[in-house]
Amino acid sequence: MSAAGVDVSHVRTDTRHPTGLLVKSPDSATGTRVHYYRTGSAASALGPELLDEEPLRSAALLHLTGITPALSASCRALVTKALTGSVDARPHAVSFDVNHRPALWPDGTAATVLRRLADRADIVLVGLDEAQGLWGEDLTVTDVRHLLPHPRILVVKDGARAATAVTDHGVCTVPALRTAVVEPVGAGDAFAAGFLAGLLRSLTTAQALRLGHITAVSALRVTGDHGPLPAADRVERLLALPDPEWEALGRAPERTPPGTGYTPGGAAP
Repeated sequence: MSAAGVDVSHVRTDTRHPTGLLVKSPDSATGTRVHYYRTGSAASALGPELLDEEPLRSAALLHLTGITPALSASCRALVTKALTGSVDARPHAVSFDVNHRPALWPDGTAATVLRRLADRADIVLVGLDEAQGLWGEDLTVTDVRHLLPHPRILVVKDGARAATAVTDHGVCTVPALRTAVVEPVGAGDAFAAGFLAGLLRSLTTAQALRLGHITAVSALRVTGDHGPLPAADRVERLLALPDPEWEALGRAPERTPPGTGYTPGGAAP
């Protein structure tokens, strides 16, 4: 993580609990199987006191997912406290990726708890199919907004088709990039990372959605959970493309748009 540029100076070692583990078993015939070893992990021992420590006190953005509140009572208290109170009174923005994992919610409370938590966040990300599985199989993006009216930004991801952001300024839909999928697990988290990075860079909503798609593609093209991004100058050219040229990348054009590095018949960068 340090080699990737992540500040790990605040990482702590918990001598009483093991590190959680995730193992992926990619299989082209049956799909990827993911094995989780979370029980009793160091992460499950986290609690609300974490919010009073650095680097959270000076953070610009705190990112949470629906996995954390399902890990333990203390983890749920952590997420609940982070999302408590007025949005204006928070020291930082809070984003929440619904990230529903049915195996973590055997008591059937996921739909109620995740909706309540998500509606308290500043920024929410959810897959359309995920929302339909939780709150109603015929939901549209508009319906999801009605269920989650309070976040200032709601992003609904519609698989390989598009992602839509709903804000006070309107609705913005950006088509996904076409790519050859090597392994899909991790693409949702990669999209969230790209989109949130775009917001922190003060990109427009449409550009932040584009950066989410670009980052998701980097994960889809490798067996790991994240892959190499295009060179920075190529990313900037992709972000600056006129809408028709961006949309053409999702339709697999027969010729390469100038400066984008798109490979016909292969994967968009």
